[in-house]
Amino acid sequence: MQPYWEYCAKLIPNNVAPNTVTLLGFLGVILGWIILIYYNINLENQVPSIVYLLNGIFLFYYQTMDAIDGKHARNTKNSSALGELFDHGLDALIGYFQCIILVSSCDLGNSYYSIIVIILYYMTSMMMIWEDYVTDEMRFGKFNSPTEAIMFAIFILFYTFIMGQSSWSTVVFTIYRNDNNIIYYYLFKLFTNNNNTDNITNTIINNNNILNIQFNYLIITIATLLGASIIINNIKTVLKFASHSTRKRSHRTILIFARVCGALAPSWFIIMLPTLLLSITCFIFNDNSNIMIILMHSCLLFIITCYIHMAYHVIHQVCSTLNIHAFKVKPKNN
Repeated sequence: MQPYWEYCAKLIPNNVAPNTVTLLGFLGVILGWIILIYYNINLENQVPSIVYLLNGIFLFYYQTMDAIDGKHARNTKNSSALGELFDHGLDALIGYFQCIILVSSCDLGNSYYSIIVIILYYMTSMMMIWEDYVTDEMRFGKFNSPTEAIMFAIFILFYTFIMGQSSWSTVVFTIYRNDNNIIYYYLFKLFTNNNNTDNITNTIINNNNILNIQFNYLIITIATLLGASIIINNIKTVLKFASHSTRKRSHRTILIFARVCGALAPSWFIIMLPTLLLSITCFIFNDNSNIMIILMHSCLLFIITCYIHMAYHVIHQVCSTLNIHAFKVKPKNN
């Protein structure tokens, strides 16, 4: 698709900042997500097929803008560390919205399948960024690059548009979409056992002393994500997933920032605390009690606030250091 991207990059006016191109692509997916959530706030409703066609188009639009922002930056000689950070940061941010769109498209509903989709996405993306941080090289397999992944997601959305959302409700999905399945419940509790987490963390750290990073936070956050994901089955699904996903996006963005700046990534973040609190209180209060609903909304508000503060601080710091503007083209030297 390089010829197509090169052609699109040449259509962008030179006075448009590369980060503006990235942001416009991001807003396209957000618009599609808002339309979807309007029809399917709890992921249990049937959505008009045209919504998935729109989301497929928006996703292709996002892929195009994400691919040409760097080309536009090089064409206008506005490449910078901020552009790389902004690009990868929005990629991390958009993962949640893509997961929700695909979960609804495949009619997985408010189930453990939906949780697994989000967990697998963030585990693979975090490990990819972590490898890039350690080796200073971002590598993809032959069939698992972002381009192939997005094209596959677009295929799923177009298939759902043609065949209908209900076409995904096969016997396999019907059997395993039982949210009260005790096997799944204790499987997730097993992963959140403190002793298991400590053993895994110690083993990994002992076997990887040569790496210039402490990533025990990765194990801890994955464990708390697994634990907290089972506690609020009947509260609105979007809120439940949003708090976990925003926290993971924050971790990924900070790791990207550490790689770009050559700094040591921290091993603990205050943004972990709300999820740990929810994991503890789930054993005390009823899932649908008022206290749990209040805690869920408070957790989401706290995490979003932390993420916005972190993003603003990072962008401001990079702009001040490099003497550039985030959404303005650097003037040419006479």
